[in-house]
Amino acid sequence: TDAIIITNKKGIIEYVNPAWESLNGYSLAEVINKNPNILKSGLTRKQTYTQLWKQLTSANPYSTEQIINKRKV
Repeated sequence: TDAIIITNKKGIIEYVNPAWESLNGYSLAEVINKNPNILKSGLTRKQTYTQLWKQLTSANPYSTEQIINKRKV
């Protein structure tokens, strides 16, 4: 039931699970090799992204409910 997105070190999407597809309206085929910026709504605080990248670039997992994405139209 958790939406999961996996990116490479450059932040390019390599995998999303079915829960992520359902939540965001995109299929894996539509987002693979793309940057997650396609989801930016402008509603997520900059501090949330700063914390996310700090954790990820330190090779630590990151989980939050603070990111507000825009769904595929």
